[in-house]
Amino acid sequence: MSRLLVVEDDSSVRSNIVTCLELEGFTVDAVGSTREALARLAQEHYPIVLSDIYLDERTGLDVLRAARENNPSCAVILMSG
Repeated sequence: MSRLLVVEDDSSVRSNIVTCLELEGFTVDAVGSTREALARLAQEHYPIVLSDIYLDERTGLDVLRAARENNPSCAVILMSG
């Protein structure tokens, strides 16, 4: 299965998402801020990124841009809740 990145600032939501994805067989890296997400995206090419749109001082759109810069074929899913 694919390795994917989850970006969610709410730790309980992040934990639930990770658990669900791992049960489906995905390998998941999870971070709680855009700063951490941008650092991970600079180091690794993820085929899939799942990000909250409303994060900290930056947004999920910043995550989307960084993901696409590093891997143009990356699928990015932005969520809000």
